[in-house]
Amino acid sequence: MASDDGELVFSATRPGMAPYSQETDDQFLLLGGLIIDGVAQRQSQWLGKFGFVYVAYENATQIIAHVQKGYLILTIEPSVPAGEVLEIAKKLPIVYTFA
Repeated sequence: MASDDGELVFSATRPGMAPYSQETDDQFLLLGGLIIDGVAQRQSQWLGKFGFVYVAYENATQIIAHVQKGYLILTIEPSVPAGEVLEIAKKLPIVYTFA
């Protein structure tokens, strides 16, 4: 999780799971997520309020969302079907925004 200023606020891995990256790379990964989020927000002037981004990678999927106190990047195992990931996103305290 990051503040609106891009400062890393919280980072954790579920117990028993190996992290995808080293802790030293968390800030870099966070900035990438914020850039993706920013591009999506920019398009909101034509498409309507922006909620979240769903990104599918080979080794994981991510939800990148603007929440009340900053940004949340939630990484999910790739075995979770896309429909379930979208159901998870619907339960997050997403703040829908315009650019």
